[in-house]
Amino acid sequence: MLTALFIAPVTGHSGHEQTSSVVKYEVNATNETAVSTWFNPDYTQQFHYQITNNSQIEAELANPESSTTSMNFTIGNLTRIGISDVEVQGNLFLGHYQMPSQFGIIANTSWEAVKQEFNQLDLNDSVFDTSAHYQFGVANFEAVNISFVAGMQHTELVYNLDSGLLYYANLTFGNFHLEFGITGYIPGFNESPSPTESNTAPLGIFMSILALASGVTVDKRRR
Repeated sequence: MLTALFIAPVTGHSGHEQTSSVVKYEVNATNETAVSTWFNPDYTQQFHYQITNNSQIEAELANPESSTTSMNFTIGNLTRIGISDVEVQGNLFLGHYQMPSQFGIIANTSWEAVKQEFNQLDLNDSVFDTSAHYQFGVANFEAVNISFVAGMQHTELVYNLDSGLLYYANLTFGNFHLEFGITGYIPGFNESPSPTESNTAPLGIFMSILALASGVTVDKRRR
């Protein structure tokens, strides 16, 4: 069952009302018996946590318009406060270690520059498709699909083309496995349905929120 989410707005830096947005994901598949380890950025601390199928992952973003935003991040029985997206990316293998600030929960949306850097890596079965689509509720969003194999790491990511918001991830590194997809967020990200549906954009966003509340399945589709 998917859930709608509600957060209170706070004052932003540009003189208009800005929201610190909460994004929620649902775990589709994971190794429930595994105890995973989370490291802080300089590896001086480590935290152990477990994840279960159908549990939620939650990211409260201080500034959803920035790929360098700080966030409060909850996964399984672990909550990290005021951390960087780089920390999330590194611990969940949301990207490649040689590109530590390009992916994560909010990706760098300079897609052509990111793609050029990505194509220079030594990867197998790599895909960087900026013409993908993602079905979220009843709205169809333009998306970027990124996937690759690098040694023991198998990563697939789907981002919103405009905002860089992570929609879907399928991650494996050795015995670590985690697949999750977005279930809800507050509108306000710089994103809208694809141009073929632009004439119904306000209705699409509204219906997406209703779909989340009523339990419509979120599917990943590619073009």
